[in-house]
Amino acid sequence: MCVHMSDQEWGDEHLGSRFARHAPPPEMPSGVATPAGSPFADHSGTEAAAPRRGGRSSVNGTLTHTLQVAALVWAITNVGAAALALRALQGFEDWLDADADVSAWYDAHDAMNTAMNVSYGVGLALFVGFVVWSYQLTRSTSRHGVTDRRWTPGWALGSWFVPLANLLLPLLVFRENERIAETAANGRPKMWVHARPRVTSLLGWIFVVAGTIMASVGTTWTGINDTFQSDFSEARRGYVFVAVGLAAAGIGSALLALAVGRVTRFDHTRSN
Repeated sequence: MCVHMSDQEWGDEHLGSRFARHAPPPEMPSGVATPAGSPFADHSGTEAAAPRRGGRSSVNGTLTHTLQVAALVWAITNVGAAALALRALQGFEDWLDADADVSAWYDAHDAMNTAMNVSYGVGLALFVGFVVWSYQLTRSTSRHGVTDRRWTPGWALGSWFVPLANLLLPLLVFRENERIAETAANGRPKMWVHARPRVTSLLGWIFVVAGTIMASVGTTWTGINDTFQSDFSEARRGYVFVAVGLAAAGIGSALLALAVGRVTRFDHTRSN
């Protein structure tokens, strides 16, 4: 059986179905939150999300402070060990002149040996921290978009583990990051190639590397492993090398602590 509708009835029904499809959503019960992804969520009165910076975050400030403290502790330890090396040298000279018993020399030598072992432990922790910090800094400076840089974050890690080359490559990575961070802090990161690197990092690195090598050579002449040296002139020279080398490494470590803090401040200035 067919049902005939008038044109008015058909029009009312047709328009009603269209309005039903576009009807406003039902109100949510009181106390029930609208899902975050719902198209009906109310965004009025909320701030637009801040755009993501894109790129890498700045170097960790806590890591920097820890690294600086470790560098200063290592500097103090090295200077103290250098003073004990001079004391051991004096005990050695007194024993040669028959003015003192050999035990006084041995005691001073053992004290120097203990201080150097402590210095070795602090230096190892400092090395690990510096590798991590260098990697973070290289990733951070990469966010400035410079395209003509030479050293990547991979090199910031690997440069420390290439025999012989690790005496120079970590310094090159550091000084490139230093120049990029400073020019970026001044709003001109593209000009980093023309920036002059700071002398503090160069002197600090030279002092640390040369001093460490010098002290290591000196220990082979002083009988640091409890082996008596019959060549007295060699032993005397060894104590001098140890004292001068450790003092130089201590001074270099303090200079690097200053350089690390300065570069981090540049990096954070650009981040803000």
